[in-house]
Amino acid sequence: MNDPVPSAKREAAERDRAFDAAVAFAMREASLDGILVVDKERRILSYNQRFLELWGVPEDLAAGRMGDAVLALAGARVADEDAFLSSVAAIYADPSALRSDDVSLKDGRTFGRYSAPVTLVDGTYIGRVWFFSDKTESRRSARTLTRLNRTLKTLSTANGALVRARGEQQLRDDFCRIITEVGGYRLAWIGFAEHDEARTVRPVAWAGPAAGFMTDLRVSWSDGDVGRGPTGEAVRTGAPHVNGEFEDNPAVAPWRQSALAHGFRSSIALPLTDASGVFGTLTIYSAEGDAFDGEEVELLSELAGDLSFGIAAQRARADVQAFWPRLNRSLVQTVTALANTVEMRDGFTAGHMRRVSTLATAIARRMGLSEDAVQGVQLGAAIHDVGKIQIPIEILTKPGKLSALEYAFIKTHAQAGHNIVAGIDFPWPVAQMILQHHERLDGSGYPNGLKGAAILLETRILSVADTVEAMTARRPYRLALPIETAVAEITTGRSRLYDPAAVDACLAVLAEHGLDFA
Repeated sequence: MNDPVPSAKREAAERDRAFDAAVAFAMREASLDGILVVDKERRILSYNQRFLELWGVPEDLAAGRMGDAVLALAGARVADEDAFLSSVAAIYADPSALRSDDVSLKDGRTFGRYSAPVTLVDGTYIGRVWFFSDKTESRRSARTLTRLNRTLKTLSTANGALVRARGEQQLRDDFCRIITEVGGYRLAWIGFAEHDEARTVRPVAWAGPAAGFMTDLRVSWSDGDVGRGPTGEAVRTGAPHVNGEFEDNPAVAPWRQSALAHGFRSSIALPLTDASGVFGTLTIYSAEGDAFDGEEVELLSELAGDLSFGIAAQRARADVQAFWPRLNRSLVQTVTALANTVEMRDGFTAGHMRRVSTLATAIARRMGLSEDAVQGVQLGAAIHDVGKIQIPIEILTKPGKLSALEYAFIKTHAQAGHNIVAGIDFPWPVAQMILQHHERLDGSGYPNGLKGAAILLETRILSVADTVEAMTARRPYRLALPIETAVAEITTGRSRLYDPAAVDACLAVLAEHGLDFA
């Protein structure tokens, strides 16, 4: 008679194996990384759909276990095929090799590549697993943030030069110098549109490491060959004109050879205007191709507008105080653009900084701070999480609990944000607000464990607003919590974690408006 017990055990074991296989499959397919597993003969054992999508591998090719064929296809996709294939060969040649690096593709994408050996318990090598992640967007966001931060510093420094200038020529010279020294551009020059027969654009100021380009420069705003470039177009149309690449733009043919020799890849011309219309241009050259995207064009247009305003004010001998309303507007617009760039990375926290800024502003007003101090709180709160641009998106959007290492990585965003804006000459302590916004009165916060009065009042206001907004908004790992939960948190932590005056003001705002505190 057959024993039913072993049969039942076999069935249970088979169910367990089937369950484990189903879980492994689900986890593999849910991964944001492309995954490829090969045996020691480089035959394909396993892969997920993400791997096929990233590399454009046909399903039948991967299903045929043809590892070398897939490798050849990937080699044809990368920017440097020889280097890529050589690195793969070196990894396969060393069964113990761990490899983590980046791979550039011909289509402009960048993949993070990680490879590790697969071994049995006794250490026997049986194959290798490859992980590929698309880093293109995060790198693009980082580059965009770098450019916007550079432009913000340029705006801040140039606008300071507006109020210090003691004459129009000094103002022109200072702007060109600041654009190249602070902004890192190769050349900046200002030209005035003459109304002579040739419609000449006459250079009146320039600066930069490639200033030799100006020696034989001929530019016009006529419809001739030397008038069809960005500078001439900016004068004629009154709008910014971007030259994405000197190499292949026919409109810049008259200057191409000299431009490339001076290290230029792209340029932008911005009109200078007064009450009578366009009177000149500000033209800027970069060593990077396609360096001037939409947001940077807007910010540089604001810079050109400030220069136009400054020249007009110098000519009219206007009082220095007339500069300030425009300078403040420029600063607000730039900070807003910086905040929007950070928030675009993460859909779960999109709008978080904006909502924190709105609540912190309401709290500051309820506490009776001056309008100047309120504006400082508003702007500091609007970019308090700017350091998260340096945190991998996979960690920011992780739906489960963070590991200790991941949480430690998240905590670096306060210092990272401080470092990003530390060189900008804000009229308020914005960098310190960003650095301190996770500090707590009892010293239990981070990154420096500050206590009590060592934490700025502006930061103490920001911390309360940040706590309430974070708790009442949806997060990747939980749904939004009720407003009562947030109220209980700041009430319980009043005087111990959070500034009592800021808590009381916040409670008053919430009692009056709820979460519609705008």
